[in-house]
Amino acid sequence: AATGATWSVTSGPATIGSSTGVLTGGSVTANTTAVIAASYTSGGVTKTASASVTIANVAATLSSITISGPSSVNEGGTGTYAATANWSDGSTSAATGATWSVTSGPATIGSSTGVLTGGSVTANTTAVIAASYTSGGVTKTASKSVTITDVPATTGSVTVFPEDKSVDVPRNTVITATAGDSSDIRTIFNSNTFTLKSSGDSKDSSVGASWPMSPAVCVNDGIVQGVFTYDSPGTTGTFTPNCSLGEDKTYLASIASGNGSPLSATVNWQFKTFNDGPDSDDDGSPDGEDDDPHDGKKASRWGSKGNGKIHIEVKDSAGAVIKSAIAISDDNSRLNQGGKPARFLFHDGLIAYNVEGVTPGGTVTAKLTFPSGIPKGAKIFRIDSNGFKEKKEGLDTVVEGNTLTLTLVDGGKDDGDGLANGVIVDPVGVAVPEETASGFIDISGSGSSGGGCAIAGRSGSAWSIREAAGSYGLLFLVVLGMAVRRRMARREK
Repeated sequence: AATGATWSVTSGPATIGSSTGVLTGGSVTANTTAVIAASYTSGGVTKTASASVTIANVAATLSSITISGPSSVNEGGTGTYAATANWSDGSTSAATGATWSVTSGPATIGSSTGVLTGGSVTANTTAVIAASYTSGGVTKTASKSVTITDVPATTGSVTVFPEDKSVDVPRNTVITATAGDSSDIRTIFNSNTFTLKSSGDSKDSSVGASWPMSPAVCVNDGIVQGVFTYDSPGTTGTFTPNCSLGEDKTYLASIASGNGSPLSATVNWQFKTFNDGPDSDDDGSPDGEDDDPHDGKKASRWGSKGNGKIHIEVKDSAGAVIKSAIAISDDNSRLNQGGKPARFLFHDGLIAYNVEGVTPGGTVTAKLTFPSGIPKGAKIFRIDSNGFKEKKEGLDTVVEGNTLTLTLVDGGKDDGDGLANGVIVDPVGVAVPEETASGFIDISGSGSSGGGCAIAGRSGSAWSIREAAGSYGLLFLVVLGMAVRRRMARREK
């Protein structure tokens, strides 16, 4: 034996112990030849020899798998997991086709996708997921613990109207807030939490009495003043400003957290009011709002709660024209709320108009068309300084579809000024039965049925006050319910 020979690899994928002659085959993808050499010296004579060795390709076997992915997932949230195959030759690869499962805990996982969905928990809870992968008849499994994180429920979320960055909002708009969960909107949206103000304008203002409306403060200390009312389930609250908002102004609205509110953070938004522009036919409806801007016998005004326009048309009197048409909410604090029907809603707000140019003591027909319609069971109400009075259907009061046709006599029972002076006043509104039982609630302490006013609590704004009035100095209202138009088609850039 050539004990003491020196060994080497002259070519090929192998290594050999220089003194031991122990060959180790390298990694190959196919059978490959390596050449080894031995060198031996004796009596001063050195001889070498070489030999070819085939390094045989042997397929690697699956050793194990590992799982990668997030260590925690929110309840209701998702996380994606992947499996990696570890091979006997030290290499790794994606364990494509692994089968997934949840072995314990509040979660589910796609058996083929590895997408985990956290279940509902009341505290952080551990779930265990498993992956199984088979190759070459060898199956390996692995598991991983994942924390399903408890996410506290959001309380007191609200949806507001007009929405943030609304433009061309009517000046008669009311503001609404609707609870997004089981929270009582009265604890969120009230005189202690809500403020409305005009950007860059904090002048105080007020308005005097004008039949059948009482005087009121419009803006105090920069704050828009108004009254709060609520639907009977306590899910939606409405703030009705005492006066029309300013023309072409940006308003900043805020519902604060705290003061018993479940809101976790203050809600702030803004909107911009409509630019009235000219009123070519002098009927009280600006041209940009009036569907018939050059016809004094027709007028249209956006309702105060977003359901569309209220249309007025006078007929059967050659000289009769509409004047001072305005639309307000039935909840406006300047109106006497006495006699207002319980468990009824005025869906389309309030409309106010005069009919002038009537022959003294003469008759005129007024057609009022409401966007929300006049369903079966609705009641017609006149409104004057004494409050709401029901008006029964008859020869002078006809309902057909969504149109109310009134036959009015100057100086007659439905003429608000009671004088045969060529000016007819006919405040009227449509009340629809409420689906629930208890009507509206006013937590301001004034009560929506008592005509009181709740002051909105903090910052606010002034605007240029313009109350429509007839040539005789009277303001006459037709009450049509609650409606706020919004134009959301475009947003401020």
